[in-house]
Amino acid sequence: MDIFKQVWKNTHINSGKEKKQYVLFAVAMLALLFFEIVLYFAAVQPRAEDVRIMDNQTPRITSSKQVTILSNKSNNKTYEQLVRSEKPLGGVAILLGTYDNEFVEGRMTVRLYDGKTEQLLETNTLSLEDAVDNSYYKLFFSRAYDTESDLYLITITPQLSEDEGMCAIWMTKDKDDFFPKQATVDGKSLKAYFNIRPMYTAEFLPGFYWAIAGGLLLFVFEAFFIIKRFRKVQYVFLVCAILFGFLYMLVYPSYAVFDEERHIPAAFARASAWSQGQWDVERGADIQIREEEEREGFMPTRPKIEQYYYLTETIFNGAETDEYVDIEMPTHISYSHEYIPQTLGVLLARTFNMGQTATLYTAQMVALIFYSVLCYFAISISPYPVLFSIISLFPFFLRTMGSFSYDSMVNALSFLVIAYILRLAKEKTKVKRKDILIISALFVLLAPCKVIYTTLVLLILLIPSNNFKQKRQKFIWLASITGICLLVILLSTGFYFENSFGETGVVTSPWGEDAYSVSMLLSMPWEFIRITVSSMFDLFASLLFGAVGNFQHISLPSTLSILFLA
Repeated sequence: MDIFKQVWKNTHINSGKEKKQYVLFAVAMLALLFFEIVLYFAAVQPRAEDVRIMDNQTPRITSSKQVTILSNKSNNKTYEQLVRSEKPLGGVAILLGTYDNEFVEGRMTVRLYDGKTEQLLETNTLSLEDAVDNSYYKLFFSRAYDTESDLYLITITPQLSEDEGMCAIWMTKDKDDFFPKQATVDGKSLKAYFNIRPMYTAEFLPGFYWAIAGGLLLFVFEAFFIIKRFRKVQYVFLVCAILFGFLYMLVYPSYAVFDEERHIPAAFARASAWSQGQWDVERGADIQIREEEEREGFMPTRPKIEQYYYLTETIFNGAETDEYVDIEMPTHISYSHEYIPQTLGVLLARTFNMGQTATLYTAQMVALIFYSVLCYFAISISPYPVLFSIISLFPFFLRTMGSFSYDSMVNALSFLVIAYILRLAKEKTKVKRKDILIISALFVLLAPCKVIYTTLVLLILLIPSNNFKQKRQKFIWLASITGICLLVILLSTGFYFENSFGETGVVTSPWGEDAYSVSMLLSMPWEFIRITVSSMFDLFASLLFGAVGNFQHISLPSTLSILFLA
């Protein structure tokens, strides 16, 4: 009882102003809860009821037709498939795949016939807008059809708009081959391969909605009392970063945004190299990962309901095998440390024999914590803590902070470097040797990650010369750190020395992108500087106008729609 009395004493409202704040907070919480309840009954529950009806009409279709390869030359050609379904047919599922990460726009006209009498039962048109890689389409008929022969004829007529675009249509995928030997659709086959339900069920929508909505309520509640208790912006940032970053990880799962298909194998490759104690340079882009991690999951596309099912149903699955397989690295390899947080997360997951989904989320959580902690220290030492907190929570950074992208490391180190230099610029005290060593160490870590961030050394010019023991020390320090950064960049991969003076257009290797940049810098310095400065202005404008109100490549309305599944 004494403990409760002490807690009540510490939280007791002592003034009318404070009482008003609590009343306004309670009203805001009730208003938010009321909005979530209205949204649930207006959008989520009707959708769940529609799904419950369709659950009883899940098609069971089998066929021996080979996979269909489509191109623009396939336009207006009709592809037939005779299927058998003992139960009433309420819809069909189509998995559309494209090549080389291309977008293929167009539409498909799907007609359903009685398989015996060839009577036309229904005609539907599917839009293929924004279809890329694996896009899972579900076509629900206006009603469930039940023919006497249990035979149905399905025809597909594509109209593709891209001249070079190609895609493949199949009903499911064979486990042993990228292209299926048989085009098959039935509930058991789909669940066996993807470990997902072929058509989402009614129970999933309310549960997922209230998990997100409840998390939002909890965040608002905790943030209010943290602000009241600590009144320090870095604590508020820490709570916002972890909670918003975690919610963002749920809304946009792994493989659901661009470039994740490159960064994920990069982290897996480094984890394998660390665990084996060496990196075989002669093998170039050939790396080893666990067979468990090779599984496709979902390639980059906008999040779909099947992805959430796949994640929720496999999150607690352990690895089925510890065997390693060889794959080709889809991006350049370097000896730098930009993937350290994600690599540590992968190694931790492997230690506990986690499956693919748990491994992905563990690595993302480690990256999120790493980013949040570094930014916490940056905000703590910055003379502009509120500004740094707002910038660190831009939607663009929210996506990268808990992802496999090395931008999580780059952004966190950049904030820390800038905050430290600005603190030295604002303070009237002399710059100490400790400060020089810390700034130098941060730049040594940052420079190999992205060469362009070496230009941050120019911020040293903001430090007043009077803060140094001798005025020329500032320029000596600037030149020394710049030289150290360039040396670290060159030494981060031995391939630089081999290709630095070569022709810029013929650099091909796992380190080709970096070698190309160094080659251009040494052979065409003024053109390199012009392109660099122009890119800086262009990307700054993109960040300024694209980050506020937009979530990376996805607009805010689309994000909210996916968030509430409405």
